[in-house]
Amino acid sequence: MQLHTHCVILNRARTSVDGKWRALDGRPLLAAKTGAAAVYHRVLEAELTRRLGVAWRERPEGLREIDGVPEELIEVFSTRRRAITAEVARLVAAYEDRYGTPPPPAVRHQMAQDATLATRRSKREPSPAEALQAWEARARQQGTDLAALPGQVIGRQESSSRSSTRDELGLLLERLAASSRASFTRHDLLRAALDVVEVADRPAGGLRRDADQLVTRLLDTDLVLALHAEDPLQVGEPFLRADGTSVFTRHARERWTLRSTLDREAWLLAIAAEPAAVAVETDVVDHAAARHRLGADQAAAVHQLLESDDRIGLLVGPAGAGKTRTLRAVVDAWEQGGGNVIGLTVSQGAAEVLASEAQVRAENTTKWLYETRHGRWQLPEKPLLLIDEASMVSTHDLVTLVAQARQAGGKVLLVGDPAQLSAIHVGGAFDLLAERHGAATLTEIRRFTSSWEADASILLRDRDPAALDAYAMRGRIHGGRLEELETALFDAWKADALGTDDHGVRETVAMIVATNDQAAVLGERARHALIQAGHVEAGPTVQLADNLASVGDHIVTRRNDRRLTGTGGAWVVNGQTWTITQVLPGGGVEVARHGDGATLTLPADYLGQHTHLAYATTAHRAQGMTVDRAHATVDADTTHQQLYVAATRGRHANELWVALDSDRDLISDDTHLPDPQQLLARALARHDPDRLSAHQLADDNQRELHSLARLGAIFEDAARHTTHRWLTTKLDDNGLSQAVHDAEWGSLLDRVRQHALQGHDLDQLFDRAIGMRPIDDANSTAGVLHWRIGEIARHTEPARQPGPLRSLPPADSGDPHDQLSRAAGELIRQRWHHIREQLTDHNGVLPYALDLGPRPDDLARARSWVTAATAITAYRERYGLPNHTQLLGERPGPLRPDAQAAYDHALHQHDRHLARQHQRLDPDALQALRDAVATANFRTATLDPDELQQASAQADQTRRHWRTSTVQPDRRAARDQHQHADAHLDSLEHLAAAHGRARHAAHRALDHTRQLDLLPQRTDGPSRR
Repeated sequence: MQLHTHCVILNRARTSVDGKWRALDGRPLLAAKTGAAAVYHRVLEAELTRRLGVAWRERPEGLREIDGVPEELIEVFSTRRRAITAEVARLVAAYEDRYGTPPPPAVRHQMAQDATLATRRSKREPSPAEALQAWEARARQQGTDLAALPGQVIGRQESSSRSSTRDELGLLLERLAASSRASFTRHDLLRAALDVVEVADRPAGGLRRDADQLVTRLLDTDLVLALHAEDPLQVGEPFLRADGTSVFTRHARERWTLRSTLDREAWLLAIAAEPAAVAVETDVVDHAAARHRLGADQAAAVHQLLESDDRIGLLVGPAGAGKTRTLRAVVDAWEQGGGNVIGLTVSQGAAEVLASEAQVRAENTTKWLYETRHGRWQLPEKPLLLIDEASMVSTHDLVTLVAQARQAGGKVLLVGDPAQLSAIHVGGAFDLLAERHGAATLTEIRRFTSSWEADASILLRDRDPAALDAYAMRGRIHGGRLEELETALFDAWKADALGTDDHGVRETVAMIVATNDQAAVLGERARHALIQAGHVEAGPTVQLADNLASVGDHIVTRRNDRRLTGTGGAWVVNGQTWTITQVLPGGGVEVARHGDGATLTLPADYLGQHTHLAYATTAHRAQGMTVDRAHATVDADTTHQQLYVAATRGRHANELWVALDSDRDLISDDTHLPDPQQLLARALARHDPDRLSAHQLADDNQRELHSLARLGAIFEDAARHTTHRWLTTKLDDNGLSQAVHDAEWGSLLDRVRQHALQGHDLDQLFDRAIGMRPIDDANSTAGVLHWRIGEIARHTEPARQPGPLRSLPPADSGDPHDQLSRAAGELIRQRWHHIREQLTDHNGVLPYALDLGPRPDDLARARSWVTAATAITAYRERYGLPNHTQLLGERPGPLRPDAQAAYDHALHQHDRHLARQHQRLDPDALQALRDAVATANFRTATLDPDELQQASAQADQTRRHWRTSTVQPDRRAARDQHQHADAHLDSLEHLAAAHGRARHAAHRALDHTRQLDLLPQRTDGPSRR
């Protein structure tokens, strides 16, 4: 039992209009969680200080705790996992003391199970007296008397009071500068202010007031700048909140940034395009590309980077795109041109890899900045400063490094991927530079043995849910409850990791999990399995930071220590993996480094603090890793970046294990769990504004306020209200007011709005519908009118051109919703005009409308192209189509009349333009197109997704059976079975690829059919907009 408290906030409120209880918008509540939690904790802290006189200290991770409690005691009570590890260590030590030898694997495994059961929380919560008794017993084991602890902490505040001249504003600025964000909401500022406001001698009730006043003081300075813009849509009082803000803006949407952050980003943008007067000759680059056998995209990237004289060049490399070989050619070309290269990256482990693979001197950024700051290291003249994993370098450090290269007259090459994990501290600069300055990009994925997985990884990177279908069809997605899932994941890891090929070689297999605690638990289970299989010795054991280990275990070092050296000049580097080769009498070990076999000795104190078992890791530590197979857990908190990194580590296979019970909001009860693809799709769609630079956030805010997504939604809401008012008035005038209570009322509203958008005279339609025959005895007045109005409209020509902005109410209407729709409509017109102007100057191909091709040179065709492109772009912006969706996506359903009208308009403009293109074909080419359309649907390859999934499972099962077989005849038979299953899977994969091509051809044929049908019609009529 652990004493703790919760602050529960009900997300329901009773409305003043009808008295009903309704759910509140959860987004602003979630955003307020930061500030609300800070208020709660600081008030609790203030009350404990006032009542007990306790003092507080801040831990390195930012948490606050009562001062005076020994660190050793805190460690004892920290987590259940530590309790399990300690209990196992105690049982092993007792066994060795009694029998003089380490326990055999079976006994060791049973000890782990006993320790797990012994430390499991009881289903019955203990009483306070029982809990206190248990705590006292655990404390006594550590030599601490709990009864004496209050005397060590109570009254401590009096002896540690702080100066009354404390500069809280300065402390607040320091805290914000040290945070991991480039921008801050009001809630973030409140939390930071509460962290620096002194609680001593302050009433708890005044803490929030004083913190708010401190935030106001901060915002009144010129040290912080607002990133939010003024709303272009000015609304009347009916649409204002109590605080005076518009109901059509997100509550507390405002963000601020430190002036220093904005200045650093602006400096980088200015320096990026500055001429460096350093470039490499084309023939030198050609020779380097040929020597290193680069692919076309790699060679093009090297030419783009080295032949430009821009001060900063950027290389974007998706996971598995062959970045290392590209960098090797970059280094070669630069050195052949007479220059020097220095490589930097965020960790020493990554630096060692960069140095080995790119054949360049490489250091970690922290070490480099420290040594250069003290004058011990410096850049050579006119260097190439190559910064790998640049998206993980903070903006502050990046500015310092670019300034060093600039002073030395050199060039900076930033290498990274905005889709992967970003900097811990204020970052976003790499993404900003790639967006504004441009980057060379590798496009071919080379890591994976299966071509479908290469394609799926790109879809995953682009947040396209189609990637999930590809993984699911191969049985790569597994769902279940967390406890069951971890067991299933471990069993899969065990089957992959313990098997060998015919030469006795095991595959490298990684378990990628969400937390270090999960990594420790799964690492311990992996160790037991390896002991049972004979790959790891049962003992003697040594204590790591999270587990025990013995000869044969793989461990990872987590702290650089240049004092611990070994063969070949090797020293201990954070992130490197080692195998224990000998346990020494004092608790130290001899280890051999993976990769080059360098050996050294790790002392017991280093082992116990800075090493972990290497069998499981987190996504952050897995970035940059490549293994044969990877098994990754996914939960409700997994971000898109974490998912992308975790799902792209394995060459041969990557399996996703989705914890379906990790988000209670998606679970209606204990028996109905969400679909795993649903959780994965949420991860793909999840965006984190804290990853963005201050410049990007300012741009996003400006775009949001002027976007068709926002303005169109406001216009549609106001138009629906206007339609509702018009229709209820017409019904009242005809004695049919009861229709608003019919079940068909919503459908009738949608039908009326649909015909308004089509340009029909609504008064005429309604009057004709009423006049057809009596209606007052109908079971559903709304249902009858819905049918009659539809039939009349079907046989009636519209009275005006169709389009959403032509369905506006009269200008003299006094209704605030009418005024709102006219104001929003004017801003929509302005946005359309702006989009058209941008596309008029666009020369390339639109990535979301590839079939339009580039803008033609011919003036008339160019106008047609711009009209079509404008309608498509406006529709995509209005309805938030993601980048991976081509053209317009699926047609909206009948319950969305405005969306249907916009879709039909955009599709018509698209088809008209391409019909004009077809009209220019000669008769033979046009007939060939018609023949291709006619035969496209007959070439469709049939594919059963279930058959592909079963074949994938069979190939995996036979592979594992073959690799784990120990008897030679059985092994040969198992290998033959696997080869047969693998061949069958290959044939289905070829069929799947053909199926994809056939589906694409069928869709193209459908498009061409619509366009060819327009050929006999006039294609130069007036625009329908």
